[in-house]
Amino acid sequence: MSWFKRLFAPTPPVRPVLSAPARQPLAQGSAPGGQAGRTAAPPPASPKIRQGHTFDALTDPRRRRVSINFNSTQPVQNRRDLYGRAEKLEALFDAVVLREQHALIYGARGSGKTSLVRVFADYADQQGLVIIYTACEPQQSFAQLLKPYLQTIPRSCITEGRDVLFRDALRNLSDNLTPRNAVDFLEEFTTRRLIFIFDEFDRILGREVRLEFASFLKLLADALLPVQAVLVGIGGNLADLITDHPSLRRHLTAIPIGRISASAVQEMIDVGAEQAGLPFDAASKELIASLACGSPYHVRLFCAQAGLQTLRRGRDTVTSTDALAGILAATEDWALMSDEDAAIFRYLAEKNAALHHALAHVARSAAMLDAVSMPHIVRELPGGQAEQAIQAFGPALQRRDDGQYVFRDSGAPQFFLALLLTHTPSRADTPDNVIPLSETTRLGHVV
Repeated sequence: MSWFKRLFAPTPPVRPVLSAPARQPLAQGSAPGGQAGRTAAPPPASPKIRQGHTFDALTDPRRRRVSINFNSTQPVQNRRDLYGRAEKLEALFDAVVLREQHALIYGARGSGKTSLVRVFADYADQQGLVIIYTACEPQQSFAQLLKPYLQTIPRSCITEGRDVLFRDALRNLSDNLTPRNAVDFLEEFTTRRLIFIFDEFDRILGREVRLEFASFLKLLADALLPVQAVLVGIGGNLADLITDHPSLRRHLTAIPIGRISASAVQEMIDVGAEQAGLPFDAASKELIASLACGSPYHVRLFCAQAGLQTLRRGRDTVTSTDALAGILAATEDWALMSDEDAAIFRYLAEKNAALHHALAHVARSAAMLDAVSMPHIVRELPGGQAEQAIQAFGPALQRRDDGQYVFRDSGAPQFFLALLLTHTPSRADTPDNVIPLSETTRLGHVV
């Protein structure tokens, strides 16, 4: 399709250049002792401020470029940075723009859901559609959820000559706004295509609110209004929309966001490295790809930390040693914010080498597939190791209503694999029935 080819047409990379800050003269200290009447001793030599390239790295322009091109803290803002999601983007565009359906985008944290929907919104805006986006809050009622969208509708969407009536109606919207009231309001005043994007919809805790929202989507579709909704979330609570309102199925397209392919991971690393001016060797890319398990967030995070470690050491190429140091630095940062899970992971990594393979299998399965199926891993692991591994994770691994297990922090399994890698014994120290973790790095591709 022509629009799709244009969407992914390459654009020249922007390479920011930073200038080193001017060095300020160091203040001279007084003579030792400070006694009056004594001749001051010569001032001590100024300490060297560049040791082991550590401080040189702070002014290296590549440091900033590494952080920009492997930015894991923000959704991507540029279409060229959306790796491995061409099919998902096309499915979303076809469903919402062409077939005028609602869409449900779900996947684990860090999988790139918000990035996908922002790129979609950018392109839909270029097609003349009006996009209204916000993130949901846990305690919102249906009225609190929807009123900000209605209040943000631009004048260009209002029926000609009815702008004053529209503003008056907005002021009179009830705090007890119902799905029927909302649809009647939109039917009375709007004429242009509108797309409401509800990011982090899984944060809506009230089951009643979700049911009201499902009714709102169904009423919109039945009224043939030019208004579509795109819901973005992790997925557990989002299932209620279909389970409790089955007639909504024909009006809703579900788009699961899994892991990106190995080739997309390779491209992400290679392009980011080229733009940062800091190449990664083959071993470093293999290590990062193995531990990231196809998660765009973890790929960017591990690459950024690996690049900074490399520059800190005064090197010009990221090696596997730099990559491991960067991955462990990222893991330590995660541990500071997740102390309970980190304590469990450290204990498991340091103890019971005989269970390391089973623990790695569970973690990699969760990292690749978002959930752990007990029947599946029982077939994969011998001698009751599956049950032992599941139990060993304790509260860090939780059982869902469907019987599958998920980590309460869906981004944690990759950090556990990193910790486990540093404590895995050599083959000589490993019992015969245990596979060292270093030999299971591709396990996720066959789980």
